[in-house]
Amino acid sequence: MAFGKRNGPPAAAAAPVFAPLLNMPADSSAEEPETIPSIPQTPAAAYLPLDPYRVRERFEESRARLAARHEEMSRRSRERFAQAEVRPFCLVPETFWSGKAAELLSARLDLFPYDDWNVAFLAADEASAALLDLPAHPGAAATATVGEIEKLLAEADLQLATGYASAERARNFSQYAQEREDVRERLIKFARKVLFALDEDWAKSKLQTVD
Repeated sequence: MAFGKRNGPPAAAAAPVFAPLLNMPADSSAEEPETIPSIPQTPAAAYLPLDPYRVRERFEESRARLAARHEEMSRRSRERFAQAEVRPFCLVPETFWSGKAAELLSARLDLFPYDDWNVAFLAADEASAALLDLPAHPGAAATATVGEIEKLLAEADLQLATGYASAERARNFSQYAQEREDVRERLIKFARKVLFALDEDWAKSKLQTVD
């Protein structure tokens, strides 16, 4: 999946340094100008992309947490029904967590595939679905879902690139910080939407079985 050349901040960019404003005297006989604090600015450094080492570190932390959660969920399922199994399902699929999309999601938005917001534990098979009353793991995301994610990520990439450029011009990253949080929230809400759709389909399938 490609979104074109990224216009966002380069990974190795440095945070801008701004000189303090000066309280200039009204005439030459006035005292030496005093340095006064500038308006507080949100530094760019806080919103620069994570470096590759930190991305790998966060990725492994995310994976380790998922493994622990999977073990716990499997234990609980087997306590209820010895033959029941659950599998983790990434709501934003794992195919989006490499290459260009991963640079946006992980390096620029600090989101990782195995964090809680992106993982649902579903029944590993139809038999487990019936026992646990859970949707069965679909195996892969629906084509329509993939298309929605691609559109969402393309819009996010453009918004962040535009927002960062504006922040650099204004020398104030407060607005960019809010835009970044808005993008993160939209992605998390989309993941919830995918999970809701799985639940709805499961409910409909149970009704059809009864009929």
